Amino acid sequence: SYLAHIPTLEPSEPQECLDFVKYGFELSEKFKIPVMLRGTTRVSHQSAQVRLSEIKKGQNRAFEINPQRFVTMPPGVLRMKKELFEKLAKIKKTAEKSPLNKVYNLKALKKEKIGIVASGVSFLYVMEALKDLGLSLPVLKLGFFYPLPEEKIKGFIKGLKKVLVVEELEPYLEKEIKILAKEANPRLEVLGKELLPEIGELKPETVILAIAKLAKKKTGFDFSAHLLKFNKVKFLKRLPQLCTAKIAPPGCPYWSVFSALKKAIHGKNVVIGGDIGCYMIGALPPHNLYNYMYCMGSSLGIAHGLKKAGKEKVIALIGDSTFFHAGIPALVNAVFNKSNPLIIIMNNEITAMTGHQPHPGMGRNGMGEGTAPVKIEEIVSACGVKNLKIIDPHRIKEMTQTIKEYLEKKEVSVIIARRMCALLANRLKKK
Repeated sequence: SYLAHIPTLEPSEPQECLDFVKYGFELSEKFKIPVMLRGTTRVSHQSAQVRLSEIKKGQNRAFEINPQRFVTMPPGVLRMKKELFEKLAKIKKTAEKSPLNKVYNLKALKKEKIGIVASGVSFLYVMEALKDLGLSLPVLKLGFFYPLPEEKIKGFIKGLKKVLVVEELEPYLEKEIKILAKEANPRLEVLGKELLPEIGELKPETVILAIAKLAKKKTGFDFSAHLLKFNKVKFLKRLPQLCTAKIAPPGCPYWSVFSALKKAIHGKNVVIGGDIGCYMIGALPPHNLYNYMYCMGSSLGIAHGLKKAGKEKVIALIGDSTFFHAGIPALVNAVFNKSNPLIIIMNNEITAMTGHQPHPGMGRNGMGEGTAPVKIEEIVSACGVKNLKIIDPHRIKEMTQTIKEYLEKKEVSVIIARRMCALLANRLKKK
């Protein structure tokens, strides 16, 4: 957000996720600027009941004909950058007064010399830690942190001796507060990543220890007993896996793709790339298939690069929805530049991993309306691929033989392993 100059909000729990999105839309419409909602792992994985307000009717507005605003050619970009900074200055004033930025335990601010600044889910950890430790320290919660409400922060820190900044990942707030302290309170000790990890998400117990260390008080808090209540919760210790036949008969078709693939490449020097979807599990035991896996669509692009740089045979696996999203340009590039990786498009007819959303190949859009399905094989053929075969992956013998055959081709080869997601197929049977 700082580099892109995008106003940014960070909710801490489900109700705020709803409320902050509404606030973000209002901010965006008022200042005619994109607004970002930052969500870290624990916020994204929460669920709870929320209070709805009035649901407004949609407005079908005509497009604003305004080249000065929407045409970003070199003659206008300097003017637009100037206008952006003018907007940000106004938005900063909004952030100073925003209800998303609030001081908790305000009375303690007048008598305590230690304060805490927190954002996102870290704020919840802080409040829980203070309760467990029996402490009452002033807490500044920043839900609207870019542009930074500098005056609000200066007012909070001016009478303190120490402040702990609790935020996940990069110490953005910590660094900014250290800069502000030079003017507002030069003797202030700003602590953050000295007591908290910069890698991975924060945990309640990590925050409790940091605050206890900062306060240097005998709180009577039994940390061992605190951890014990969490240890009583028994979690099933196993790696994620694809649906088995017991869960969704006859089992996820990706099992069969992996089985055929391992048989076909046995004893051969083959580099295999994975992509983003349920088939990411191919990187884990017992499969241990992938040599690389980065981001959506990367399996195809990297496969092409590896073929140009080395002599190894390369196989790229990509799902149907990922292919639609980010795989097509890489396929065009591989064909155009006369590369020859083997690409296996695993077509389970749904966007399975993220919640069974429809994709262009399904013949149904997100509103449930029927549409003309976009056929993957027609796209592949239109890209100039001559070696193309559609196989039911549960026909493992045919799948294995085709992989062996296509690995020897001198042009790009594509296998579409088509079989409906087992969960979806079983759900449709019950209707």
